[in-house]
Amino acid sequence: MKRYKTTDTVQLFSGLIGLDARQAKPRLQVGQVVPAGAGVYEIMKPVQFKVGEVVLLTDPKGLMRSLECLDVDDEPVAPAEVVPPAAPVAGDAPVADAPAPSEAKRSPGRPGVSRGGRR
Repeated sequence: MKRYKTTDTVQLFSGLIGLDARQAKPRLQVGQVVPAGAGVYEIMKPVQFKVGEVVLLTDPKGLMRSLECLDVDDEPVAPAEVVPPAAPVAGDAPVADAPAPSEAKRSPGRPGVSRGGRR
């Protein structure tokens, strides 16, 4: 689970969520969540979070406009850290007689059958 800060009001309807004790107490009392582990709760009824609350979520795909990820382990690799590709092994050199991909002949396919591309 990763930590996310809400940047807008967020409502969740199902799944697992990580809450601290202060967030969990009122939601447990009204049956919105039930314990599913240490600090992890299963959502039973819709749960709403105000702007600025921090929650733990596993897969918030549809909510990314309303969330800011606080964990930095998915930052892009800096250009200096990129490893160059390995040098080709002897015998792996391209064949001189082979046509370039743009010059390769295309199969006409079956007459009257569209390939699905735009024309």
